[in-house]
Amino acid sequence: MFSLFVLIGCTSKNYSSIETDFISFLPSGADIYLRYPVQQNLKLSQEILTIFAPTMSKKNVNQLLKRLDTLYISIKGHQINAIASGSFPSFALGIIFKEKNGWKKIKDDSIPITKKYYSSVESNFQIAFPNQSVVLISKNVTDLLKNYEKSYFNPPDFTEQDLFPFSKSNISGVIDFSFPNFTNLLQAEIKGFNFKLPIKSTSGYLKYISEADDNLTYLLDGYVDLVDFRASKAAIAALKIAFRTLKLNFEIELQDNDMEKIIHVEGPFYPIDFINKMVVDNNL
Repeated sequence: MFSLFVLIGCTSKNYSSIETDFISFLPSGADIYLRYPVQQNLKLSQEILTIFAPTMSKKNVNQLLKRLDTLYISIKGHQINAIASGSFPSFALGIIFKEKNGWKKIKDDSIPITKKYYSSVESNFQIAFPNQSVVLISKNVTDLLKNYEKSYFNPPDFTEQDLFPFSKSNISGVIDFSFPNFTNLLQAEIKGFNFKLPIKSTSGYLKYISEADDNLTYLLDGYVDLVDFRASKAAIAALKIAFRTLKLNFEIELQDNDMEKIIHVEGPFYPIDFINKMVVDNNL
C-alpha cells in the first residue's frame, strides 16, 4: 500500500487538472470525511503508512510523503476512499508500481477514464490516475472512477464548505473532519447506546499539540449542530455518557453561534489509537 500516495498518472485530454473542491469527487453518504494536509502532519503520516505498509523503509516513506499536498478521505465501515492532490515527476509510475514492489497493473477497456489501475498485493487497495495531479485510492477504484467521472461534469452533491463549516484552514496543519452520521457512529461503537440525538451536523478540526511517550496528541475542536437547540441539555447528557464510555476526555458546553446554540466539544485526541482500532474493527 505504501505507494498509494505517489501522485502522478495517466494524462487525459478530457480530464485535465481543474480548480475544484476535490472532496466532492468522493462518494456521498459516508460516515466520516477528512481533509488532511500531509506536509504539516508528517510525523502522523509516517506512522499511518507504517500501519498500512509495515515493510516500507523509512527512506521510501519520506520520499513519497514529500510529494503529497492534501488528502481528502471518506470512510464508511470498511470502505475507505481517498483522492489526493500534489505535484510529482512523471517517472514515478514506472519506478514504484512494479510487480517486484507488490503491484499488479490491471487493464480493461471497461474501466472509466484511465482504462487501467494498479492493485496492491499487500493491502488490496487499488489506485488510478485520472490526470497528472490527482490520484484516486480505494478497494474498488472502478466505482470511485465512475463517481469522479460523474462529478467532474456535474454540480457537486456537497462541497468542502458544506462538510467543514468550522474549518480553521488559516491555521497551518489543521485536519478538518465531518461526521454526517454521528449518531449512527456512536450507536455502532457503543453497545446499548440507543439515544436518538437531533443532530444536524458534526464537524471540526484536529491540531497537533504534543508528542508524549511516542503517542502523538492532537487537540480536537468539534461542533455539534442540533436540529432543535431545545434538546441541547438532553443531547449534552447523552454525549457525556458516550464520551465517558469511549474513554474520551472531552469537555462539552453549549455556545452561541450566529444567533444559534451549538454544542462545543474540546479535548485531547490520539489519532494513531483511533486508526489502529478502526483497522481492527473493520478488518482493513
